[in-house]
Amino acid sequence: MPVSHPERLDSVAFEGAGADGRVSTYDSCSYPMFRQMRAAVKDQAESVAVSYAERIDLTYGRDEEMEKAYRQFVSGWMFDSFGLRPALGRLLTE
Repeated sequence: MPVSHPERLDSVAFEGAGADGRVSTYDSCSYPMFRQMRAAVKDQAESVAVSYAERIDLTYGRDEEMEKAYRQFVSGWMFDSFGLRPALGRLLTE
């Protein structure tokens, strides 16, 4: 991947019993849970939250100019954590 230290990237997954009692694996959690996990590893690792990408109607200019786009929410410090730098301008920050 075109980020600094891609060998240090990890993903977190959880296992738990569903309403039907069957064990399943999932990769999402609440934001308060993410904050607790980030605080727990703050001296050893950087945690970044990334939402699922969803397709939305994007309007720009006049209302007649609409197209489909993907939207995804990420932590404000994600770009810096990945060592990404803008070619021009600036990136979002925390």
